[in-house]
Amino acid sequence: MKSLAQWLAQIEAGHPTEIDMGLSRCEEVARALNIKFSEAIVITVAGTNGKGTTCRLIEQACIDAGFSVGVYSSPHLLNFNERIRINGTDAEDFEICSAFEAITLAKQNTSLTYFEYATLAAMHLFNAKKLNIVILEVGLGGRLDATNIVDADINILTTIALDHQDYLGDTIGDIAREKAGIVKANKSTVIGFEQRYAKAEQWISSQNNSVLRRGQDFSHNRSNEGHNASISYLGQQYQYHWQASDIPAQNVITAIAGLWFLATEAQRHSGLSAHGHTLNRLLANESEFKRIIDTTSLSGRAQLVCQQPIIMLDVAHNEASADYLVEKIQGFNFTHCHVVVGMLKDKNIEDTLRSLSTIEATWYCATLAGKRGEVSERLLCALPEKNESGTALEAHAYHSVETAISSAIKRASNTDMIVIVGSFVTVATAMQYLKQHPL
Repeated sequence: MKSLAQWLAQIEAGHPTEIDMGLSRCEEVARALNIKFSEAIVITVAGTNGKGTTCRLIEQACIDAGFSVGVYSSPHLLNFNERIRINGTDAEDFEICSAFEAITLAKQNTSLTYFEYATLAAMHLFNAKKLNIVILEVGLGGRLDATNIVDADINILTTIALDHQDYLGDTIGDIAREKAGIVKANKSTVIGFEQRYAKAEQWISSQNNSVLRRGQDFSHNRSNEGHNASISYLGQQYQYHWQASDIPAQNVITAIAGLWFLATEAQRHSGLSAHGHTLNRLLANESEFKRIIDTTSLSGRAQLVCQQPIIMLDVAHNEASADYLVEKIQGFNFTHCHVVVGMLKDKNIEDTLRSLSTIEATWYCATLAGKRGEVSERLLCALPEKNESGTALEAHAYHSVETAISSAIKRASNTDMIVIVGSFVTVATAMQYLKQHPL
């Protein structure tokens, strides 16, 4: 039997293009594999930012309520296994290899992309294990993403921002419509952004769904005492308060809205009603749910890996996620900030770095490995000449993320902060480097 590394090499080389959007190939193979989630409740999560953390909080609440739960997410940081979690644990190599073997037999002459193989492997494993809850994180867009071959019971849209314009459209309205393509008729939908986009609204309205909207049915604000959120559901008003969280607040409240739908759906399900009632009690108990918020995190999202100096890792790679990261950084006390950045060439580098450059920092621009990696010189050119204070911005170019990190660590004092940002690839490289070179 092939190893997982051998399988991954094979499927990566098995399709003529890396991204080939469409549902027909996956639908055909899923039928051959007899993938059906008739006894499970399926949640699909789409959006520009916040998908991973929204899925993670829903997952943790489901586990606490006693459900068996599977999560499919992408991309991974260090190991492919991270993409497929069952009851909070990454799938084993042998399970994934067995799924790949089954897919290869079932697909016959159908050519599949790497992402389609991964998606079908997750679905195949979740189906075989007869899980109560299946959570699918959309990879790209929504309407034509491989995860959309399943008619989810609960559809969640997190945020909308400019990203992947080559595939989703040049305007936020077009992107919103593509992401709203996960919304299916007569299901439940959570809209985690306040803006209204005409094409997306037209589609959502046509599906005759139960809808919870941010700014209308649930909201969040921040005060000196922490975060305050409220949600109105089935005529009842619920309040949530917490001090700080590794999950962005807007994703916390979006996840909570999805969980209320899930609790109701489960209570109607004869085999899941007990867990549904437990989840309902969790959601209605502010202090108990605060515990879940406080203890839930996801690698690579404002992740602290050292305290002296403070070292934070974050996969932010577009303007909206950069804005959130800047706000997060401003909550720390440090003498000076050092930013190590490496990005993919197909991202909106100029706008992302414009947002990040509001931080007063020394910059370490790194060339990112791989065919999609951008060179450090473009990053340097994208940075402004001066800091917000009007002083000349100090920035340096490095041929790799590793050399950039090494330089930042050498120059940083114990009271400084180092932020490593720009891509999943950048963060994964940093994790490996810091493991090999502990401070």
